[in-house]
Amino acid sequence: MPNIVEKVCESCGTSFSVSYKLRAKMTCSKDCSYKLRMKKRKETQSSTVGIQKSCQDCGKDFLDPTRKVSMQRCKDCTEARMVRTRRENGTYAQSDERRKWQSEMLKQKYAEGWNPNTLEHREKLSKKMKERWENGKMRQTIHWSQTEVGKASISIRVKGRKLSDEARHKMSLAASKRILEGKRFYHRGRGGVRDDLGFYVRSSWEANFARVLVCRNEKFEYESQSFTLESGKTYIPDFKVGDCYYEIKGYMTQAANDKLREFREQYPDIELKIIGPNEYNELYSVYGGLVNWE
Repeated sequence: MPNIVEKVCESCGTSFSVSYKLRAKMTCSKDCSYKLRMKKRKETQSSTVGIQKSCQDCGKDFLDPTRKVSMQRCKDCTEARMVRTRRENGTYAQSDERRKWQSEMLKQKYAEGWNPNTLEHREKLSKKMKERWENGKMRQTIHWSQTEVGKASISIRVKGRKLSDEARHKMSLAASKRILEGKRFYHRGRGGVRDDLGFYVRSSWEANFARVLVCRNEKFEYESQSFTLESGKTYIPDFKVGDCYYEIKGYMTQAANDKLREFREQYPDIELKIIGPNEYNELYSVYGGLVNWE
């Protein structure tokens, strides 16, 4: 019978037993070993002054904190190079055997109590994703859905699919929420934040109409209220001035026309005015030289 050695884990402090041959073992499990390794790595990096170098690929200056001072590229270029190499070697292509192995591993992790849907895990993932979006890392690679193969595959899947009224209603509510929160999405107009207005508008027509209201010293609200229609759709007027709502329409589609008609039928007591090409040109003739007209 081999001799047993009692040890104390350097990561979590738990007592554990190992054979004499493994007496040099410092942690009780693989997770503790990983945590200890990462801790020592951070301590080494924080205590190392490093050498300032110039990246071979992008030319930017970066700090090489490694003990051997062997880095030739910055972190971003190194990661991009690794991605290119994996794609060229076909590493990202997964076989049925590997998919089966991944499935078994996930089942085992769930059985051991691992749960990616906890609040702590979601907050950690959300923080990482925001950081990657802000520093531009998420835009270095093209998502599968944006490739020609991906678009063709998605088109085949959704072709002929009919959404239920409940699904359409949920999608409409989600779109309304994004608008009220100021989040942007595709629009025909030239959307953007105007410096003289200080808020985001979806077209130059809306920007000019807002400037007219400012010139008139009229208090207004932009996309401030959402109305739920009987069809399940939602409608958000562009401007609210007093008790009157304004909709800016340089281009009237059949869907928009149907939504406006439904709104007026369902809310007959609410005043809604449409600013179309004729009304817009009349405003330009009066205020074109008084405001910063686009």
